[in-house]
Amino acid sequence: MHKDKEGKPLAEGFYREHSLFGLPLYFIGKYDSSENAIAEDHKGLLRHSETETSEWLSVDDVGSSLRVYTRFREEIGRNLQWMAEKQSQLEQITKKLKEEPKPASSRYLE
Repeated sequence: MHKDKEGKPLAEGFYREHSLFGLPLYFIGKYDSSENAIAEDHKGLLRHSETETSEWLSVDDVGSSLRVYTRFREEIGRNLQWMAEKQSQLEQITKKLKEEPKPASSRYLE
């Protein structure tokens, strides 16, 4: 019998995989002929072993989870923007260093 991370038998409903920011999925309350739990996510139906479902955490408050995921998505967007800007800055610094003449007593390898 499949149980979630808290040791409770799986029931039809929302779960998240592994952690606070694990991807959400919906257990449809059914199993395939190999006793894999059938769940749905944004890509479609998936089969999960008992080992995998033992890591699932039940999502009791869908509204709260949606707010957390929305904030997380926004934070990832800001972080990606910062990363792109930082990369651009690093490229400019590297370009300037390559263009600067090296001192005669340079310890740089050619």
